[in-house]
Amino acid sequence: MEGGRKTHIVAMIERAKRNSLPPLPELLPRLLRVIWPFLLTILGCVGLGLFSMELMSAGRAYVSGESLWSKGQKNAVLHLSEYAVSCDPNDYRDYVAALSVTKGDRVARLALSQPVPDKAAAREGFLLGQNHPDDIDSMIMLFLRFGEVSFFSQAISIWAQADQLIDELEMAAERLRRVVNADCRDEAAKKAAMRQVLDINERLTPLQRQFSDTVGQANRIVHLLTGGALMLITAVLVSIGAMLSLRVQGRYAQAERRLAESEQRFSLAVAGSRQGLWDLDVDSGELFVSPEVEQILDLPNGTFGGHRHDFIKRLHPEERDVAVEQLNDLIAEGQSFEMELRVLDGRGQYRWVRTAGQSQFGAQGRATRVLGSFQDISARRALEEALQQQMKSREAAIEALLRLLETGIGDSPSQRTTARDIDAGHAPLVVGPVDDGRADTLQQASRLVARLVDQLKRHGEHLDAIFALSPDGFVSFDESSCINHVNAAFTRLTGLSEASALGLSEGELELRLSALMPTGLRMPRLTDLRGMSNTESGKRKQPRIELERPAQRVIELQWREGPPGSISQVLYLRDVTYETEVDRIKSEFLSTAAHELRTPMASIIGFSELLMMREYPPPRRNELLQTVHRQAERMAAIVDELLDLARIEARRGKDFLIERLDLGALVDEGIRDLGVPAGREAPRWIKPHDACWVDVDRGKVLQSLGNILGNAYKYSPDGGAVEVTLIRGVLEDEQPTRPAVGIQVLDHGIGLTPAQLARIGERFYRADTSGRIPGTGLGVSIVQEILQLLGGRLEFRSVHGQGSTVVLWLPIAEGGPQET
Repeated sequence: MEGGRKTHIVAMIERAKRNSLPPLPELLPRLLRVIWPFLLTILGCVGLGLFSMELMSAGRAYVSGESLWSKGQKNAVLHLSEYAVSCDPNDYRDYVAALSVTKGDRVARLALSQPVPDKAAAREGFLLGQNHPDDIDSMIMLFLRFGEVSFFSQAISIWAQADQLIDELEMAAERLRRVVNADCRDEAAKKAAMRQVLDINERLTPLQRQFSDTVGQANRIVHLLTGGALMLITAVLVSIGAMLSLRVQGRYAQAERRLAESEQRFSLAVAGSRQGLWDLDVDSGELFVSPEVEQILDLPNGTFGGHRHDFIKRLHPEERDVAVEQLNDLIAEGQSFEMELRVLDGRGQYRWVRTAGQSQFGAQGRATRVLGSFQDISARRALEEALQQQMKSREAAIEALLRLLETGIGDSPSQRTTARDIDAGHAPLVVGPVDDGRADTLQQASRLVARLVDQLKRHGEHLDAIFALSPDGFVSFDESSCINHVNAAFTRLTGLSEASALGLSEGELELRLSALMPTGLRMPRLTDLRGMSNTESGKRKQPRIELERPAQRVIELQWREGPPGSISQVLYLRDVTYETEVDRIKSEFLSTAAHELRTPMASIIGFSELLMMREYPPPRRNELLQTVHRQAERMAAIVDELLDLARIEARRGKDFLIERLDLGALVDEGIRDLGVPAGREAPRWIKPHDACWVDVDRGKVLQSLGNILGNAYKYSPDGGAVEVTLIRGVLEDEQPTRPAVGIQVLDHGIGLTPAQLARIGERFYRADTSGRIPGTGLGVSIVQEILQLLGGRLEFRSVHGQGSTVVLWLPIAEGGPQET
């Protein structure tokens, strides 16, 4: 008997294996799991080879660029020598043209050395340095990725030293030009100037050789590292292949063992689960059943039959047609199914059984066979029928409970609600009778109780949400003046958790809040606040306290009393830090403005009184009048800038005339209109080749640029060049970031200390306190307001004693000049 069961089960398993071979899409993932290390290694080798070739190509480009750089520098020195002899301006122009190669490479180096590298400016610089366009991308990549690596950083350092010598060469050439323009026949002066030029040329030669040697050494290192890496990858590949081969063999043997164990466990599980198995061939109608099916139906072995009609004949007549139709539909649709049927057993009685199965489809997309299980559920069905009888016997008791619930709540017919209203969610808090025609009285009673509980719960949640979302803190006290509730805002403002605050008395709360205040400040007594509650709160200013922890805040306190009960008193805490800070800033601004206006006003009044009281000689009188005039102009400038700043803040850019302009042309216009101080040169302006379009107010941008340029000249009283360039970047304060262009103004003046730099932008703040440099201290504030309204920002960088760099960032407009 046991041997026959196992033989039948094994036969069914083998039959399933033959009909369910794994398709090709299932085999591909297994294949990929074996060969992925080899694919990854091959791709790594190819990528490493391409990358090394690109690095060596970039190194070759830098060596070639160095030769062009050296050639341009040598030609420039040669033209200077010819210029010293001929005094021909054409020779000097040839010198300038030859030196442009080195300047182009310098522009590229500076653009790539910025915190936000400007690749467009670097490309233009390399093109100006006569580098081949196809090599520029690899040169930029090598600079950005390996600029911090030792061998390449050394080459960049040599490059920077050479650029410094080029600056010295330019100054020596300028001295030669001044000598020639003064007197071409002054041979001694020309020789002295040319001696400096030749000395610089001799100092440049070893730097050029060091740069080429350093880059060549870097290429050799890259070649050695690439070869070593390829050899290492090859060794790893061979090791992985051997390891995977051994692993595949081990897994195959392990899979065979697991399959044998699984078949044995399946056979034992089927034998012990008291469930039968059946297998139906849809086309032939042939039905295979396990011996457990015949045991469940009390039939002798081999007497059940081998066709589906043998099973259909045993179904209960009332269920036979419907069951067969549903079973055929489910098989055709390929769905898993589960049915409970009455089947005739060997003793002539109908037994409840549960059958479940799943269709299996062939290559043509239709069901070919069905596999299923067969289980006796007669005992469970008998238990369910007994439970149904017990439920019917209890319905009378449930109906009585429902009537009691209906009549016990609600005093009048107007207060009663039907169960239909409760089901629809429209019932009020008071409920009434239920339709007598409803049979499910247990569900009606449950819904009535659940509805009452739900409404009370929602009412409490609504109140909790109001207190939890309030930005102001609430503390409620019970009849014994102890805290019985605090909201989340109180915890956030004071740092006191709910657990530590509950149960505290008024005096203990005062001590806790006093510990959060700065030393020397006193916490007002809560009993004093009680005297200011209710009607007096609107007539007197509420007391405020300053907290030092968990953050610096100013808190306004209010006290409310209610009728005796669970909540008799409430302490209200409102954060007024922002209002207090606004009042402080307003008072400080008025005080500073009055002080700034009082200083020139005192001078005007004092000198005017001297002129009225005494007679002075004309020169002295004119001197006093000029002083009065200067102070009057200063006071007028302060008033004008105050009015300008107030108008900008009030209008918030509504009076700006926004138009699309080329920023390069706009900067060019601002530099032309700039009044350069006597004895100073105009700003050194590197005008870009391409247009850069921005949406701005022409007058406001010119006003901002003029203010910054004026400061650059004022704060570099000892001279020094003022340089203006356009740089590319992004506005990082915005999300997502936007591309931006900056007007960079660089001076070589007195610079700012870190403390002075931190206060840049404050109204009336001036870094120079000696009074020798004129100004109102409002210009930078106006520039900041203008840039903010235009969507940009102001950036300051400065080193004390070396100079400052100011950048006016503006967002780049999308499109061209035709868009408005």
